[in-house]
Amino acid sequence: MSANVISRFPAYEKKEWKIYKESQKLFWVADQIDIGDVASDFTSATNEHRNFFRVCLISGAIDCVHFRSISVDLMKDFKDLEAIYCLGYQMMVDKNHHEFYARILHDTVQQVQRRVLFNKVEQFASTGAKTTWSTLFSTPAWRIIGYTCTKVLADLISKELKLQFQFAFHMYTITMQKPGRRAIRSVVDKAIEIEQTFCVESKFCAVTSIELSDMMSFIKYCGDSVYDVLQMEEPDALPPVLRWAESAVVSKREVQDPME
Repeated sequence: MSANVISRFPAYEKKEWKIYKESQKLFWVADQIDIGDVASDFTSATNEHRNFFRVCLISGAIDCVHFRSISVDLMKDFKDLEAIYCLGYQMMVDKNHHEFYARILHDTVQQVQRRVLFNKVEQFASTGAKTTWSTLFSTPAWRIIGYTCTKVLADLISKELKLQFQFAFHMYTITMQKPGRRAIRSVVDKAIEIEQTFCVESKFCAVTSIELSDMMSFIKYCGDSVYDVLQMEEPDALPPVLRWAESAVVSKREVQDPME
């Protein structure tokens, strides 16, 4: 950047700038979410609420993994300021997610129970596996692939997901020394395995109307979609599952079938 330039923004010709501005429209904070319907005492909660706590527990831990992946690894990979600003905003989004899950657990679980529940990595194998898995990538291309896999498979119904994927894929297309198809396939397969384990451990299907077998198939479909798009190297490519997620109306007990 020139020493004569005071401010980098606005940069209307940059794709990163467009994604950054679209992401701002979806901004929310944890304080906006009403958690009053959640049981106040975990020991007397229904089985459904207990399963919900487990989902929140692992989701919060996974958001920490995403937050670390962006702030520690990806931030040092790119010198373009627009890309860094966009990554910084996504860091804030993931931090809001983590705060939301943490608030639920803090407000509803008694102190003596937190010591067990808050030990996320040791409590659930899938979270520990994802934490380890996300630190193994040594090049920008690998880090973007890993980040994309975790975002698509963990945040299937997030409106922010489309923009996060588009940004990650855009940065992937401009990186050098991309890995081969077989190597990418192995990474995607591992991501699918970890996310399927998460669904089993968290009893995610207990708080939705989705059968476990259907969820296993859907996770694999999402992972395969990511793999297919990574082979295209087209600037505007988007997995079918993200085109669905952009318009789907999803609630705790009502999930639109993405295959319809």
